[in-house]
Amino acid sequence: MIIILMSNPKEIIPNRDAIDAVATLYDQYNDERTVSKRFGISVTLVKKYVKFSRLPKLIQDNLSQIHHEPKTAINLALDAADALNYSVGDDGNEKKVFELAKRLRSEEHTSELQSHVRISYAVFC
Repeated sequence: MIIILMSNPKEIIPNRDAIDAVATLYDQYNDERTVSKRFGISVTLVKKYVKFSRLPKLIQDNLSQIHHEPKTAINLALDAADALNYSVGDDGNEKKVFELAKRLRSEEHTSELQSHVRISYAVFC
């Protein structure tokens, strides 16, 4: 049984079993649409889960060090992997991907903080 936790219907937070099941079914059928229909999730989400399942264990097992929100941590990890052109078996780059994901978190936090400051300033003016 696969469980995908939903705190908000628009925000799906996957558990590890769900990601593995999606990736396994994708490996079997090699078709995002088939997997999408089977699990009732979007093709975009299927692609994201499959891509995440291909990331090194270092990143998968340490998402909480990237960001406290699992969904955000996954997105940051995938962004870092894309930026460094990470591919499966590229063991030399896994630490670089992990470090970049953490740096992206810092940049995201700085950007959010700047946004809040601008909003606060606009409210006071």
